[in-house]
Amino acid sequence: MGYGTRERIEAEQELFEWLQDTAGLPGGRAHGIANSLSNRTQLTIKRKALLNVLKAPDKGVQAPELFEVMLDRKIIALERGDLRHPGPNDIFTIHPPRLDGAQDGARQQGGAHQTPRLSAFRPASQFIGIRMHRLANAPLQTERNIDRLRMLDSWFARTETHLPIAATLNQRAYEIFNDEKALSEHLDGSFGRLLKRIGVDNDALHIIDLDRQRLEAFIPHGSAAPILVVENGDTYESLKYVLGEAGRDRVLGQQLGGIVYGAGGAVCTPGLLDETLAGVNYRKDHVLYWGDIDRSGVAETSRAREVCNVSIRLAKPFYRKMAQLQKERLHRGFDIEMAPRQSFPEHLDEISREVPLFARWMFLQTIREGKRIPQEIIPLEVLLE
Repeated sequence: MGYGTRERIEAEQELFEWLQDTAGLPGGRAHGIANSLSNRTQLTIKRKALLNVLKAPDKGVQAPELFEVMLDRKIIALERGDLRHPGPNDIFTIHPPRLDGAQDGARQQGGAHQTPRLSAFRPASQFIGIRMHRLANAPLQTERNIDRLRMLDSWFARTETHLPIAATLNQRAYEIFNDEKALSEHLDGSFGRLLKRIGVDNDALHIIDLDRQRLEAFIPHGSAAPILVVENGDTYESLKYVLGEAGRDRVLGQQLGGIVYGAGGAVCTPGLLDETLAGVNYRKDHVLYWGDIDRSGVAETSRAREVCNVSIRLAKPFYRKMAQLQKERLHRGFDIEMAPRQSFPEHLDEISREVPLFARWMFLQTIREGKRIPQEIIPLEVLLE
């Protein structure tokens, strides 16, 4: 029977997820097979054509082996022909898996398809422990993400005895995975689907939503004291709590009247920061600036200085603390993360001279090597000290 555009899209997505998460194919190959099998007037295909679609471009799972797995899991079914006497013109129907169907098929396979690392995994947290049956239903998907799963399990184990302070998505990702982008769904669809499979959501991770689209100022202690411009929304939320609910007027020894969220580069829009400061009757001729230690952060500082009337100075105590915490992380075996490809910034030497001596060498090396120390390295509890 035929099917329309919506059904084709759904079939392709279901096939893609099964091929990648359960059959263990690389994303590119899984997408190619799913697209070829779903983009048909009918969900039927001859044996010869099917084996051609399943053909491996490299040393991955070979077509006959994948064919048998799909037949065994009832992703394909013989409609015309004889399995005992296979022929090239045998016709098979294609049955895109639904989640429940895929789980049922995995249950029927039992532990025979458990991978060695999954079999050896012993969760330390109750949260992951009571969900092991869901992981067993997708052994290859779990195997692919086992290292991050272990890190997540360790975090859950710690927070079961000490309730975590709420954090934004990037802050929590950096805390758990040493990578502030690790929980961004578009970076790894397989890991994102694994999290959904075991019920890991914002509530489970104590994540607060963050949706900023423009400059925003929070001035709880008056505009006579210095205002700090922060690059990232995650940090803005933390400092908003420190200066507001916690009632602090000093952070890391620096007196602050308030903060402005730089909106990830919006501070470089001509006139925008000056207008924001005028709106809160800011009285000083300079603001403090705190951003990530990376090429983009230096470039944004330089650009903001070019387009703003107010003078912009680096917030030295914050960069000093970032370097201190990163040194501690290096001693524990955590490397400085690589940043996305960015052009080398102008005025690096000029800006680096404003960084405290304690942090200057790490500041320069991080940027020269194309790496990044994000603001999220300073957690809320340190800002509250």
